[in-house]
Parts: sequence; C-alpha cells; structure tokens
Amino acid sequence: MTKEFSMGTAMNQYHSGSATEGFYITYKNCEKAKSLEETGVLYAHYIFNDKRPNHKNTYAYYGEAHESSFRDEGRKFGIQQDNTSLVAYKPLQLEGKHVQSARLTLFVPCHFFEDFEIFTGGRKITTLPYTSKEPQMVCLRAYKSLFAFIPLELTDFGRQAAVKIEKKDEHLQISFYNYEGPDRSFDALELIHAQNGFVCIAGTSDEYSSIDEFAAHAGQIEITDRMELSAKMYTRRILVKSHGKELYFIHNPLTESNIVSTANKKPMGLHILKADMLEGRAIPFLED
Repeated sequence: MTKEFSMGTAMNQYHSGSATEGFYITYKNCEKAKSLEETGVLYAHYIFNDKRPNHKNTYAYYGEAHESSFRDEGRKFGIQQDNTSLVAYKPLQLEGKHVQSARLTLFVPCHFFEDFEIFTGGRKITTLPYTSKEPQMVCLRAYKSLFAFIPLELTDFGRQAAVKIEKKDEHLQISFYNYEGPDRSFDALELIHAQNGFVCIAGTSDEYSSIDEFAAHAGQIEITDRMELSAKMYTRRILVKSHGKELYFIHNPLTESNIVSTANKKPMGLHILKADMLEGRAIPFLED
C-alpha cells in the first residue's frame, strides 16, 4: 500500500471463488482523492466465451446470473511481497462446455477515468484494439500509478492471439488467452492442468520518470512456470526473480493445495490478513 495505490493478493479463494476477488488494485486518479469518482480499481477474472460485466450472463454450470453477478470462471492462488504479486490461475473445469474462447482478463473500469498510458511490445500503444500472437508484458499507467503485468505460462489449446488489449463495456480489458476458436468442450483434466496467470509489479511516477523507464525495469524479471509430474501427480512450480526479490510457489492443481510459498527463501506463513499501513486487528471480525 502506498499513497497512490493499494494492491492485494489472496493465497486462496473463498469457497468457489466465483464471487470473490483474488487480486485487487485501487488507485487514485487525481492528486487528492476525496470521493469514489476520484479513485479507480483493477481486478482479474477468468472468462469463458464473451461474458461481459454489467450484463446478464449464462454460465454452463451455474445457469443465468443477474447482471450484478459477474462471476470469475477460474480458480486462483497467489502470493505477494511488497510491490510484487504472483497470481496463478487455472480455468474452472465445470464451465468447460461449448467453449469458443477461454481467457484471463484484467478489467479496469473507465467510468470516471480513462487517461491511461499503455506500453507493450517495446512501444506505447495509442490505438485499440491491440493483439499479439506471442505472450508479452503489458504496462499500464493510471495517473501516478504504474503496473506491469507479465503473463505466466499460457497453455495453448489453439488461439488467434495470446494477448489482446481492448476497450469495451466501459472497461479497459487486458486478456491472456488459452483458447479461441470453434465451439468445443474440454475434459476436466485438460482444464485442471491448464496454466494461466501473471506477475504484477507496481510502482509510481515518483520512482520512474516515464512508463518506458518503468517497462525497462519490470522487463528484467525472470520467470519459470512449469508443470511437473512426480509421485503420479502434477505440481505447478513457479519461480520469480526480480531485482533481488525471489518468489517461489508450488501448487497442486488437482487437490488445489499450496505446497510451498516462499519469499527470498523464507516461508510466507498463513495469515487471515497481512498488510502494511494497516492494523488488521482494527478491522471488524478480525480482532482478537
């Protein structure tokens, strides 16, 4: 948490995770934010087909949902240290019927602010939509806040593009694709073992003179994300190294258990809430 933004990451989702956020950013869009309109948010949802926020959507397993119920169709697990968040996603296998597209999308509502600056593929993007056939980092500036989203391994089931950036439904949308093509259905294990997700590095314009400088800094990150078979079961092993910081995360996608979570080789531990600039015991229901 800084004076410009806050960023939070959940180690596990609550219950099915469809109605809760596993990754969430709040940022100021002016010098002194005194109202809701002077702040912005960013969140991530896994999406099958072209489901849209603030619309009635029909889900393969849950059926028709109210327009206020924009469900996350993925399972997410993550860790965070300071300004670096690791968010591992996999598609929800119950929704894998009659699929034309499957993607993880970062949603940025544009109701009160849309003066964003986008940098990807080595250049600033001034015209949307933008697509890339290869996975690549996407950097975003919102007022004084800077965020870099580096995709983890994106399982390729067949797709037209790995990355798409577009504005629709009053949201800026940054998507990392697993599939886009003719209608098909997926076996449960295909989706259980599918990989998606991202690492987010956050900063401010007080630290970096431009989004180009920030992108150069964030682009020095090293990531390995592999699925390994051991003891007749797969584990997903993610290692992130960035400017003296190391995050290591081992996850079992079948049992959905986090096996190893370390920051700089030290266990992260289990916390109901861990935050800087905030006293957890002062929050209702979290007091001793």
